[in-house]
Amino acid sequence: MTASPLVSVVIPVYNVEAYLPRCLDSVIGQTCRDLEILLIDDGSTDGCPAICDAYAEKDGRIKVIHKQNAGLGMARNTGIEAAAGRYICFFDSDDYVDATLLEKGTARAEATGADIVLYGYFTVDEAGRIKPCPVSVPKPVFRDGEAAGELLPALYTYEFGLGISAWSKLFSLSLFRETGLRFRSERETVSEDAFFLLECFSRVRTAAVVPEPLYGYAVRGTSLSRSYRPDRQEKNNAFLASCLTYCRENGLPEAVAVGLTVRYHAFTVATLKQIRAAALPKAEKRKALRAVFEDPFLHTTLGETVLAKEKRTLRLFYTLIRRRRYRAAALLLRLKTS
Repeated sequence: MTASPLVSVVIPVYNVEAYLPRCLDSVIGQTCRDLEILLIDDGSTDGCPAICDAYAEKDGRIKVIHKQNAGLGMARNTGIEAAAGRYICFFDSDDYVDATLLEKGTARAEATGADIVLYGYFTVDEAGRIKPCPVSVPKPVFRDGEAAGELLPALYTYEFGLGISAWSKLFSLSLFRETGLRFRSERETVSEDAFFLLECFSRVRTAAVVPEPLYGYAVRGTSLSRSYRPDRQEKNNAFLASCLTYCRENGLPEAVAVGLTVRYHAFTVATLKQIRAAALPKAEKRKALRAVFEDPFLHTTLGETVLAKEKRTLRLFYTLIRRRRYRAAALLLRLKTS
């Protein structure tokens, strides 16, 4: 490995001892050998710290940073500060990657001069079943205003089969070094990756795509009842309001605001599902659902341009809310979550 590696792989680690070896083995086995692997142990309380240290002893490309728990975004930022590569990527420690991901990603970046390379992914459930997520883009490279005007809005709506997560992207480290770009804390904002993309793409000149499914995203069962928070919709509203303000202040295309609003609607449906699954008395549950249905901010987002971008069922759902047919909307929600 050269003194300055081609790629810095940042892996935040927190209490995933059952999955971490699979992740690390997939990174160690990359066909691109010119890399450093930065394991950011974010205050894990299980066996992860020992696993990280053991792997570092076996592979000199691995550096472990043990730190006090501060969340995913801050762990990624710690990795940015320590990175020395020409490119940087962020993998989640319960996922794993195809052996050719870094080779293909860096080759595309070098060939196109891209600031960011996006690659396809596949999902892996707890039974080991793999499902590729098809990618279909109108062009392999987006230059100048095309990155923010065409690609970014499609990331928020998943129109091309590409999404907002940082783990599905390879970045030029200069994006971070020259502009001070950093991740926000997920403890302060809903979907820190969605807001990060706004700040990132306002700096990106060229974006390129590798459509192959190269990243394995682990789908693990979660409990919606444990996910419910009474202030969740308020945070959804604050997220969209701050994003729209950023779009206006930085002259981003209207299509970006539309895409963000579609993503906000997905967050709102997730909140409604959490309410339905919550351990609340029926009267409280109905009251909480009604409060979201009647939310004034939500109603300001239900314009025809946005609804036209929604998938069919969501378009119907939000049309019912827009027309204040809340009982019908609640019935549709119950049918979709039963």
